[in-house]
Amino acid sequence: MDFQSSTLVWFRCVSCFSLIVLWTAAAAAEDEEVKEIVVRATPYQETASVTTVDREEIERQGGQNVVELLRDQAAIFASTGSRGEASLSLRGFYQRQLAVLIDGLPTYIPYDGLVNLGAVPVEWIDHVTVVKGPGSVMFGPNGLGGVINIVTRRPGAGPLFRATFEAGRYGAFGLRALHSHRLGSLGYVVGAGVTGQDGFGLSSDFAPTEHEDGGRRENSDRVFRQAFVNSSYRWDEAHSFFTSAWWLDGAKGISPSTQTDRPRYWRFTQWRAWGVSLGHRGRWLGDSLDIDEVIYVRGFDNLLDSYDDDGYQSQLQRRSFHSWYHDQIIGGRLRLRSLTEKTPWGPSLWRLWAGFQYDSHHEQSGEQEPSQSLSRTIVTLAPELETHFGRRWILTVSLQTDFEIPNELPTESPHKQIAVNPLLSLQYQPALALQLAATVARRTRFPSLKERFASAGGQLLPNPALRPEHAWHFGLEANWQAHERVRLLLGFFAAELDDLIASQVVNFGPDAAEQTQNLGQARMLGAEVELAFVPRDWVQLKTGAVYLHARRQDQVESGDRLAYLPATKIFAGFCLRPKDWVELSSRLRLIGPRDFMHPATGDWDRLGWLAAVDARLAFLPLRELALWLRATNVLDRNNQSEFGYPAPGWGIWLGLSVSADKE
Repeated sequence: MDFQSSTLVWFRCVSCFSLIVLWTAAAAAEDEEVKEIVVRATPYQETASVTTVDREEIERQGGQNVVELLRDQAAIFASTGSRGEASLSLRGFYQRQLAVLIDGLPTYIPYDGLVNLGAVPVEWIDHVTVVKGPGSVMFGPNGLGGVINIVTRRPGAGPLFRATFEAGRYGAFGLRALHSHRLGSLGYVVGAGVTGQDGFGLSSDFAPTEHEDGGRRENSDRVFRQAFVNSSYRWDEAHSFFTSAWWLDGAKGISPSTQTDRPRYWRFTQWRAWGVSLGHRGRWLGDSLDIDEVIYVRGFDNLLDSYDDDGYQSQLQRRSFHSWYHDQIIGGRLRLRSLTEKTPWGPSLWRLWAGFQYDSHHEQSGEQEPSQSLSRTIVTLAPELETHFGRRWILTVSLQTDFEIPNELPTESPHKQIAVNPLLSLQYQPALALQLAATVARRTRFPSLKERFASAGGQLLPNPALRPEHAWHFGLEANWQAHERVRLLLGFFAAELDDLIASQVVNFGPDAAEQTQNLGQARMLGAEVELAFVPRDWVQLKTGAVYLHARRQDQVESGDRLAYLPATKIFAGFCLRPKDWVELSSRLRLIGPRDFMHPATGDWDRLGWLAAVDARLAFLPLRELALWLRATNVLDRNNQSEFGYPAPGWGIWLGLSVSADKE
């Protein structure tokens, strides 16, 4: 038996044995008086598999967007893709395999299943919750490998007014303003901003190539405008209504590959995303039933232009195009929560997540390709029961059922598909400072419309019969508050993927073409550890590491590797605040080698170690004023992301913030 198989068998045995032992002990436990039991109002809590980045941490890091905020998480790896957009992976699952949400609502382009999180500003954000692996079913469909839920500022919360300005190398800038207030039953928060740059600089160690001479990266300019508003109205003691709207709009260049003799000269002439939602929260039946409902729309309008050469003016050659993509998500969600306090064993919390989303895509690709319209509907029903046994045991059982219903698709498309995904989790708290949990769950992701139907002028081959991919997850985790100043999170995880969806090169060389296929099976095995230490009130230390063994199981030779997934990541950071008016923080990311396949030859190769150090020095001379100096990639390392797409070299930012608090 090989290493992967034996390890997975061991992990399965440990997971199942842990569940059996914990359940048997819970069932056999003597009845005891329940003195104090905290029943969670949300379907997650801080553990090794769930991380929440709060507003305090957001301020300390000082990044400009969600990617800069999340890349310091041990389990998350961020890289720059071939379209110049940041892409995340979480414990070996690519961003397309994650449920990316804003305020609990799906936010991704339906056509390709992705969204550029580098365009979402941190000024909007109250906190971000990262659920690694199966988590709860209370987030909706398509979270094959986990969830990233971006929660925006709450109405009426935060400063009365705040204005922030940052400036950096190569004309980089960011200007944002925020206003929040409450007038009786009405609360609101509104923000707006603009960010941009003439381009980003490459490392001084970058060796010039035929299509990149170093210094400022070719065609890397961008500008984005943002605005958002959240409001809530309290109708009475039991009911409130809320609305949300956000808008992102910009244009950006897409840098050509540094490692090809046939570079692409592409630009997003327009990149626009927006969202609107309207909802209600209330309590019924004598406060025994909590309910919230929301209807929402997400829109994406992107104009991608391909040019003949690096002048970015002419579009006369056959490979050039002028392509408009119009995508929408229209959906609704219902969540119910009911607490039954008096049962023979302890209180039980019932939850229900029910919703639908209609995904549509329409593209206009000029004369070379006809217009195309695609659409589908996903319906989800997910009940969940959380039962407390005494003061120490919590059993969670859930069943998520997803239905994919084809709408406007080619006639050869498959019929509707159904996915049934159970979850079983048992938590044990032997002491107030120690929590243990074991989880077994199954998750499903339906293929995106692009994965099934894209052709891209013959460079991609459609595959309408593409099946959903599934993953069985097994997890063990511990959360130990060893001391009031020391906290340890430890997690062991395994996932076995069936019907793995990945791009396969069909032809190599000048006529290379790709097709998205179900390649068989893949396996993820790993461990994650995080340690937080506060030796003094003015000193905070944090470190973490992840080990990941990710391999395809349908091939046993060198092709069993999965592209761009590092086996190791180490993170370390500190924050010093010796005085109330000064703060120094720094963070180190050390990421192991990543395998990749040459697009022209199909040969596998390996990218080297990636190391990055960021630092921030802030001065707060007044309560209403903050000044800071922020540096990224201080070591000026030549860090390669995808093949031919190097990451930025060193950068430096000078920032100023002026605010006014409520009286």
